[in-house]
Amino acid sequence: MKHLRPPKNLFRLQGAVALLVAALLIAACQEGAARKKAAAPPVAAVPAPALHTLPAPSEYPAASKAEIPQFDPVKETIGHAEDLYRLGEDDFHQGHLDRAKRSFDRSVEALLHSPVPIESDERLQKEFESLVDRIHQYELLALKQGDGFTDQKYTAAPLDEILSVETFPPKIDEKLRAAAEKEVTEVSHDLPIVVNAQVLNYLDYFTHGRGRATMESGLRRIGMYRPMIERILKQTGVPADLIYLAQIESGYQPLALSNKKCRGLWQFAAWRGAEYGLTQNWWVDERQDPEKSTRAAARHLKDLHDQFQDWLLAMAAYDTGPGNIQRAIERTGYADYWKMRERHVLIQETENYIPAILATMIIGKNPKQYGFDVDPLPPIETERVTISTPTDLRLIAETIDVPLETLESLNPQLLRMTTPPNQPDFQINLPKGTKEKFLTEIAAIPEDKRVLWRQHKITEGESLSTIARNYHTTVAAIEQVNNLERVSVLEEGTKIIIPSTPSAKKTLVKHRVERGETLASIANKYDVTPTEIRKWNHLGVKSAARRGQRLTIYVASTRAVGAIAERNPRSLPPARALVARKLRKGQAPSSVVHNVKRGETLASIATSYKTTVNSLMHLNGISDARQLRAGEKIRIHAEQ
Repeated sequence: MKHLRPPKNLFRLQGAVALLVAALLIAACQEGAARKKAAAPPVAAVPAPALHTLPAPSEYPAASKAEIPQFDPVKETIGHAEDLYRLGEDDFHQGHLDRAKRSFDRSVEALLHSPVPIESDERLQKEFESLVDRIHQYELLALKQGDGFTDQKYTAAPLDEILSVETFPPKIDEKLRAAAEKEVTEVSHDLPIVVNAQVLNYLDYFTHGRGRATMESGLRRIGMYRPMIERILKQTGVPADLIYLAQIESGYQPLALSNKKCRGLWQFAAWRGAEYGLTQNWWVDERQDPEKSTRAAARHLKDLHDQFQDWLLAMAAYDTGPGNIQRAIERTGYADYWKMRERHVLIQETENYIPAILATMIIGKNPKQYGFDVDPLPPIETERVTISTPTDLRLIAETIDVPLETLESLNPQLLRMTTPPNQPDFQINLPKGTKEKFLTEIAAIPEDKRVLWRQHKITEGESLSTIARNYHTTVAAIEQVNNLERVSVLEEGTKIIIPSTPSAKKTLVKHRVERGETLASIANKYDVTPTEIRKWNHLGVKSAARRGQRLTIYVASTRAVGAIAERNPRSLPPARALVARKLRKGQAPSSVVHNVKRGETLASIATSYKTTVNSLMHLNGISDARQLRAGEKIRIHAEQ
């Protein structure tokens, strides 16, 4: 049977039919979808998203082409900042800390100099906060082992609790209302005070509710900063009553930290602080500088008032951001805080923010009328002095004869135990009347030694040998620096310079605090200082030792290690305790004999006793690093 060849155009015809069927099916699907869409109930008040017109099936190219990406300046800026941050990470892991710091700083600067203002884009703000947090973690790694780092203890900002209050007593105290209304008419205020239900509710919260303790603390601490804040507000052209904004924000605590990571008296976010010139780097965070942050806050409030021409709106914008206030004005048509609040176009925090501040102003003008018999703390009086080279805070405290804790409290902006390098115009706060004394005494310390060297005031009965031992240096070094001849008795009250020497190897011990022990008594036992114990255990300057608490202590002197072995051998590693006990009894280190346990090697034993494998092999006549037998005796000469 002869097979018939199909006509040449049959395949084309079949293809055309297939395309026609497919088109009919697509049209039917679209028609059905349209019927379903028409039957569905309409969604009111929701704007439809913008849709791009899709080409018909026949218009699709045979091979799809990649779409041309749209340029996003924010995305490009964040990408550039992340590239610089990764460079910093690489340098850090390779040990190039200076280069790492420069790369980290450049990554932050890339965001601050973005073509899109950082305050107008939430992505940039989140990236800024993320970068600061990640860089801070590297700072901890770089500095936690040295004296250049101190871990500050922050205080929770009262703002978080105050503005989260949702319910108040339903009944208003009429006596409270009458007292408030009378005061508003009789006492002068710089801002328009309204005594409405919201303000009265906060008056009740601060006088009879959970906010009373916060109010008492603020009324006490305001005395420390009132002269400085009022002077700066006046210079900037900002109402003096805005001092009470800081009471709601921080309770006048420079180390206040909010759950949004805002810091300082005025609770600046990292990016907003940078916008107003507050330096934030490895060494300082000027958001925590009371005077500099007050100047920044005053300028920011003045800028907000210039924008909105209303102090209540400026205060609300300080809390929620000017963009949110501008959008609320556009939505309601009102440039009035109370009308915005009535329409609930602001977040709850900002709805509570203004009433809380106004209530604080009312109480602050006449505290005793509301049951607060509080004496404000005396004003902080300081002198600023420029320090052009890195200088240890302990050295500064020693030159002016004040406790280190006093110096730290006057300089909450300092994150480290030293003043910052590469910042020749840095100013430190000293107690009033000590500037000249500091400048005179610091001149005796070479500039390149001010991070390492110390100053010591001689007390009765001290000798150069005891001083040298306490500072882990040598008598010869002290004599050379101070041009001293060998003397047996030093004059009490004389100050001498203590030079640094290579630090000795330190032994880590764990101490459990017993009843009656203090940080001072524990420090004396271990031949260290209370300040060192606080640093090693991240304790605040006012923290006390608690019974049962376990403290980490690094002991350097052989005398102290031996004493520890006698009193509490369990606090030391077993091998180290054995050596220490031998030394305590006057035996030479070579008299220590170790009983080999199953699985031990020369390397593990050498590590445990802080010696070397070669030393073990030499002392025990071992020619090669052979396998040790359990029960074998090994003589040890441990290095101290």
